[in-house]
Amino acid sequence: MPDSKRILIVRPGALGDLVLTLPAIMRIRSENPSARITIAGNVEFLPLIRDTVNTITSFESPVLRPLFLAPDRSFRDSASLAYVWLRNPEDVFVQNLRQSGLEVKFAPSFQTMESVHQSDFLYGIHGDSLPAPEPRLALGQLSRNRFVEKAGLPKRPRIAVHAGAGSPRKRWPIERFMQLARVLGSENDIYWIVGPADTAQESLGHVVHTDIVKLAYFLETMDLFIGNDSGVTHLARALDVTTVALFGPTNPEVWSPRGAHVLHARGPDDRPDSQVKDVLDLVSGLLSMKAHDTHC
Repeated sequence: MPDSKRILIVRPGALGDLVLTLPAIMRIRSENPSARITIAGNVEFLPLIRDTVNTITSFESPVLRPLFLAPDRSFRDSASLAYVWLRNPEDVFVQNLRQSGLEVKFAPSFQTMESVHQSDFLYGIHGDSLPAPEPRLALGQLSRNRFVEKAGLPKRPRIAVHAGAGSPRKRWPIERFMQLARVLGSENDIYWIVGPADTAQESLGHVVHTDIVKLAYFLETMDLFIGNDSGVTHLARALDVTTVALFGPTNPEVWSPRGAHVLHARGPDDRPDSQVKDVLDLVSGLLSMKAHDTHC
């Protein structure tokens, strides 16, 4: 008999928050393969997991808005079980979900333990302490060659650079990114990933402006990604792109992309302070390993 369970996942937050929650979302899906799952969060990023759930919606959608004010027994027609990541377990929204008759599994959206990776923490939505698998995002069977084949041009390694981050304190100095791009650009194709608040560097490579889903397809074609502690860095690693992540004020043991190569040097202003030479040495080694693996 088909499973008629209806599940609501509530996960507001930025891109990095969604990527770090991917293992937990996949766990919920694997434990409920036939359930109808709705996820409520930031609709700018939720299209990335459209194939994992049945419905995506804004956390502030008209369907959920009444629950910010009072319980709604009719909401039982939409879901009987809710997995919720919010800051406060006493949040009125959480209490109203319970009083509406739903079973609610709640966990704080952030944790303060310095020895537990955030993805592991989120994965323990059942209250257990199982280690989370690496976040992985599958985009389907779109051929890499559709993006990288250019008639008459040699194929050079493709490196994506994202110099942005949500907080200025998380940003490696732009001058060092530019110096890095100048050196790497002699033997590699450099692509600058640029968001609304980022500075374009047209003279140092190609500039990429696009929506999040197209960006994911584009990143999947990269040989290497270099970026700060940001959601785009987490996205690149979730797409299994070899990634160099530059960390400053935040603890990489808690927040770094899983499996990424992380350089962590904190400057006097708490920004990442790794030297360009250190990043170049790491990038050269990673590209050499990748070339070796390709020709084996």
